[in-house]
Amino acid sequence: MKKMSGIKEFKAYLIVVLLLGFVLTGNAQKSAIYTDKDYTFKQALDLYEKMEFAAAQLAFIHVAESSPDHHTLISADADYYSALCAMELFHRDAEYLLKKFIHDHPESPRVRSVYFNLGKYNYRKKTYKDAIEWFNKVEIYDLTEEDKAELYFKRGYSYLERDSIAKATSDFDEIRDKNTKYSIPAIYYYAHIQYNAKNYESALQGFQKLEKDPTFGPVVPYYIAQIFYLQHKYNEVIAYAPALLDSGHTKRLPELARILGESYFKTNRYAEAIPFLERYHKTASLTRSDSYELGYAYYMTSNCDAAIASFKEAVGVDDTLAQNAWYHMGACYLKKSNRQFAQNAFGEASRLHFNRAIREDALFVFAELTYELSYSPFNQAIKALQQYIAEYPGSPRSDEA
Repeated sequence: MKKMSGIKEFKAYLIVVLLLGFVLTGNAQKSAIYTDKDYTFKQALDLYEKMEFAAAQLAFIHVAESSPDHHTLISADADYYSALCAMELFHRDAEYLLKKFIHDHPESPRVRSVYFNLGKYNYRKKTYKDAIEWFNKVEIYDLTEEDKAELYFKRGYSYLERDSIAKATSDFDEIRDKNTKYSIPAIYYYAHIQYNAKNYESALQGFQKLEKDPTFGPVVPYYIAQIFYLQHKYNEVIAYAPALLDSGHTKRLPELARILGESYFKTNRYAEAIPFLERYHKTASLTRSDSYELGYAYYMTSNCDAAIASFKEAVGVDDTLAQNAWYHMGACYLKKSNRQFAQNAFGEASRLHFNRAIREDALFVFAELTYELSYSPFNQAIKALQQYIAEYPGSPRSDEA
């Protein structure tokens, strides 16, 4: 790499030497064009436009240094372009040269452009606070449409990085409906902000515009699937998401399997939900709610052994989820004719007061099973039956109790 860099620097030096040779040498009757430093400046500008920044900078420096009056227009322009070359070449003194131009030529109309370039330079360095400060000095109406788009996007992204969400949203909104090279990423970040703010319909409209974009197209379908799910549009999830599982990024597949499984679950298609919920459960750290959901899907498809195993993962805390898990666990044990385990599960469900209907039924079944199990103390059965009669005197099962 050092060798290649040396070759480039030598080429730049050689170009400038040849250029200056044409300017400084000639026959006795030198033409005015070759004695005029304007010619050197024009050639340097040509090199700049051809992105030969190293050679251009050397030439601009020569123009500036050869001028008796450093405040002439051509000298100021040479300083300006020399600083821009330093920026394009990633030189460490680029920011210094840009700021020095402002100090040396405060009346130059190019100062406004320097503000813009200092903003871009700090954006490139990811010093977003400084980028914002310089961008805010720019008179936006001095810029071309393309430069306006660049400023709005880079300032918007800088605001986003600084958690100034409202200002970022405003900047992205300025260009997301225009035809510039910054409009597509502006649409993405605008939609992402709306997604985080739970403005799902607005986010969905933005993401759907990017489905065929080569950069964002691979990413946005996951947001679209999630938005359908968050909007409770479960049939849309079922129609949209399966294709993503075959072509998706590995890290996103578990979450995609989860929302697809839950969409089947929410539409009571439990048998179809199970493969996706199982796929999610194999690769993710489960919550108690996750375990209950899979257990209930097993329960509804009469897979009692698998249901009991999942329900056991959902209990442990006294809440509505645990009460439901204990209740359905008891029902599974009854199906397996394991009355003692069923008695214990219904007893746990009846102990909790979160769901009145579940508690009433669980208490009755617990009392009934306690009575039927011959090895249980009858005083326990009597106590349970009396409790049921006292708490639910109007129940159709009071006489049976």
